[in-house]
Amino acid sequence: MFDFATDSFPMFLPILIFVAVAIPVAIFGFLAQQEREDLVAKWAADRGYDYLSSNPDLVPHLRGEPYSGGYSAKVKEFISGRTAGGHPFCSFKYSYEVSTGGGTFGGPHFGSFMDDHEFSTGFGGMTTGGHNSGLFMNSHQFSMGQHNSTRTVEFAIIMMRLPAELPDFRLTYEGIGDKVQKFFGGQDIELESDDFNRFFRVQSPVEAFAYGVLHPRMMEWLMGPASSLVPFSIDGPNVFYWRDGSPHYETLDKLLTTLSEFIDQIPQGVFEQHGRTPQPISWAPTR
Repeated sequence: MFDFATDSFPMFLPILIFVAVAIPVAIFGFLAQQEREDLVAKWAADRGYDYLSSNPDLVPHLRGEPYSGGYSAKVKEFISGRTAGGHPFCSFKYSYEVSTGGGTFGGPHFGSFMDDHEFSTGFGGMTTGGHNSGLFMNSHQFSMGQHNSTRTVEFAIIMMRLPAELPDFRLTYEGIGDKVQKFFGGQDIELESDDFNRFFRVQSPVEAFAYGVLHPRMMEWLMGPASSLVPFSIDGPNVFYWRDGSPHYETLDKLLTTLSEFIDQIPQGVFEQHGRTPQPISWAPTR
């Protein structure tokens, strides 16, 4: 005679074990995240900064590296304020998802392309794309194959406002990938210091601007006390610092000071020659 309660128990045992493990892990993860958010909020409040647990309005405005990968982009732990030197800044954790095992399309910045184009599917003349289709495509990721796994990529970002809008500029440590790019024609502006050229890669569409920013005293400073600032870039009215992983708040005060000092060491003549009046700051979310 079949006893459902007894004979079916082995079938459900893996499910029961999974539930018994998954629920406590989920609760622990939620509590740990809440504790981190409380600590970050207190860190910001102690310094007179504004804090938001997330700022989705900022995502569509972020372009290029390190914002160009994956999908389901998020801005978390958003802090904004002014440094002691008076420079407006924001700090946040930027994350996106990466899947392996199949082709994908869509994602956080796909809509700007879809809004400007229409595509025929070949079925009854139906089209996709066109005005406002990006609102849908920005929020979804579509698969052209089976995914094996998904992982989250995180970056700690600081964005600090410049007194003027400047040409693009990028300073990174020179690695193997940079050497390969240079071999195939990638830019690396050479400066007066051989040591600086050996350690760093300098990129800018306006070489005279790069020379003006990286004067001898600036190069010496970046190779010494400010080496933790690299990599960073200038994009219009903002200078960006980024690194892999979540923000480390025990070092954020120092990074804000260093980034502020970098701006202060750019000669006024560089701002006058290459700068333009910046647009109003739009970091805060829509209320």
